Amino acid sequence: MKLKLFTNRPSQGSWAGKTFLIMRMTFYILLLSVSQIFAVESYSQNAKINLNVSNQSVKEVLAEIQNQSEFFFMFNSKIVDVDRKVDLKAENELINQVLNKLFSGTDVAYTLVDRQIVLFSTSSLPEQQQQTSKKVSGKVTDQTGASIPGVSVVVKGTTIGTITNTDGTFSLQIPNETKTLIFSFVGMRMKEIDVTGKNTVNVALEEETVGIEEVVAIGYGTMKKKDVTGSVTQVKADQFETQQAGNLLQYLTGTVAGVSVNNSTSASGSSSIEVRGPTSLNANNSPLIVLDGVIFNGNITDINPNDIESMDILKDASSAAVFGARSASGVVIINTKKGKGDKVTINLSSQLGITGTTNDILPNSPDEYLGYRQDFLRRTNPALPAAYYDNPNSLPAGITLDVWQKYDATVNPNAKDAWMNRLKLREIEKKNILAGKSYDWYDAAMRTGVRQNYDVSLNGGTGVLKYYLSSGYTNNKNYLIGDDYQIIRTRLNTDATVTDYLKIGMNAQFSSKDESNVTVNLNSIMDQSPYGQMYDDNGVLKWYPHDDTVIPNPFLNYYNYNKYNKTQNLFANFYAELTLPFGFSFKSSFINRYDWNKNYYYDPSTTPNGNKTMGFAQRINSSLYEWQIDNVLTWKKKFGVHDFNATFLYNAEKKQTWSDQGENINFITSEALGFHQLNAGSSPTILNNDTYSTGNAIMGRLNYTLMSKYYLTLTFRRDGYSAFGQENPNANFPSAALAWNIKDERFFKV
Repeated sequence: MKLKLFTNRPSQGSWAGKTFLIMRMTFYILLLSVSQIFAVESYSQNAKINLNVSNQSVKEVLAEIQNQSEFFFMFNSKIVDVDRKVDLKAENELINQVLNKLFSGTDVAYTLVDRQIVLFSTSSLPEQQQQTSKKVSGKVTDQTGASIPGVSVVVKGTTIGTITNTDGTFSLQIPNETKTLIFSFVGMRMKEIDVTGKNTVNVALEEETVGIEEVVAIGYGTMKKKDVTGSVTQVKADQFETQQAGNLLQYLTGTVAGVSVNNSTSASGSSSIEVRGPTSLNANNSPLIVLDGVIFNGNITDINPNDIESMDILKDASSAAVFGARSASGVVIINTKKGKGDKVTINLSSQLGITGTTNDILPNSPDEYLGYRQDFLRRTNPALPAAYYDNPNSLPAGITLDVWQKYDATVNPNAKDAWMNRLKLREIEKKNILAGKSYDWYDAAMRTGVRQNYDVSLNGGTGVLKYYLSSGYTNNKNYLIGDDYQIIRTRLNTDATVTDYLKIGMNAQFSSKDESNVTVNLNSIMDQSPYGQMYDDNGVLKWYPHDDTVIPNPFLNYYNYNKYNKTQNLFANFYAELTLPFGFSFKSSFINRYDWNKNYYYDPSTTPNGNKTMGFAQRINSSLYEWQIDNVLTWKKKFGVHDFNATFLYNAEKKQTWSDQGENINFITSEALGFHQLNAGSSPTILNNDTYSTGNAIMGRLNYTLMSKYYLTLTFRRDGYSAFGQENPNANFPSAALAWNIKDERFFKV
């Protein structure tokens, strides 16, 4: 399914119609991106296009650009002539260069909104708007005066923007009241320029030197990014803080090379992630999640995306030497926000979005359904005359009604009845065809979905104590009726500097999610006959709408099931950190995780399956408790050109689960209470399943740097796990890596 960006377009015959069109285009862009501030990321700044087309339509050229890049276009074909034939050649050119060539000599302009390119005609703008805007142009260079192509130029607080050409120049139509333009480029410091009363703006950007000294998480510690020998990619919060997402994995979609996120269109937005592709045919291919420095075995949806400060993705095999067997599919290290400053900062945010479908894949309409049956029966009965299944009211030339009726050994004087019999339609379908009735199952099952996120956070400190407190509520109703999802997430991060050498803290989160939804069966909708009925003549929901017992009513479970499925999760990490002499530090962490789940449902006798047992009820209560202890000793010391960073870990952990399951059938006396009174049935069943596992690990890692350009990393981890078995209770994971920063060599700079 795809999001529906535009439905019926307004008439362009009046000033009001044109204004409404522009307002609605802006509304949809803002609503679906949820107040997304325009910023052309590195993929758009560096995307290069190759074209060599002759006598092709503009529409075909735009399609080819979409195939070669991550851009997609939005336009009104009544305003933009996309059938115009063009000849165009572009070799390794930026997107704006290609578009400038494509629309040269026309009144077509464009606006970049993230990956979206909105095309419009300047002549279609209301005259009042043309009079209240001005053109600003200029050039962007670096500190040496060299031109910078692909720089984002955006009107602050809006989605109006462009990017610079290969010679660093730009031209942009902006509202007269515009005060500030924002100039940004990867590796350069963002710059805000006052353009009040200016038509020409030349800007010199400075290099962003912070990036080379950027600190990244590498597992049980941090390092300068330039000193890391493995493959680490960092994603910071400011890269996605304006996006709307139900879980943090959606932020990684299309963000990090080698990381594949499969997003779900469901209300929960459940996603799966793979780093460097699948590593096993049968086992779990999800990466290990490390939250605030400790392993997190919970559900990633329990983490509020708005609490994220940064994410570091470890993509190479050496990560297994740091975190053991569970990191075979890569590691995602998540750092949440911490308290800062001595004043309280309160942040409130709300996000609202709508979802729909493009209606690209629809079930058969009434005419298509009959045509499908005709085609199917012709293929399965090739010996019969070609016109045998044709509608008697639209017979082929040369075939009379009398000839058509005599195709059957016994002539049916009612031609329409004979035709419906030949198509093997059921009686209810015949009745509705004759009555001119049909039912749109797809329309009945679909709605305009609404996605809502509300978050509040407090950030600050008082002297030695720093704190970050947040709470978030998500309520999603998807485009498919019954697909609903709610979750409440809270977080408390605190740290206190007790003395110069002792720091203590806590990182805790709690979540409560409701997945009690029962959705309409979309697959069953695709198989329904449009001449079936939702209800019988007595107003009772039909099990089989067109009396085909293979195809049940897609609304059966939605209207009949009673379901309750709620999960609570508590995850807390308490730690103390000592600063010791001679470059040593010691950190001890105690991690607790609790899960509680209640999963109940009742299938009444008003459904086919429930009728077989006169009602079926099930209650599953499960809980989990897990603890871990991490003791980490770190040594950092520099001797002249020699830089040492050593880490030693001892870990112990235990996990227990409890599950109780009760079932019953034959609720003959009363079905009113369903799963709320399991003893009302006549055949109770009780099951339980408890598990217990323990583990431990030791790990040592040495990072050695010589002259800040030669790097060596040696890592060894030994895991013990109760499920490994008696003969091989431990597993070893060694790793070694070398790196050379060649750009710091004298010969490389010559």
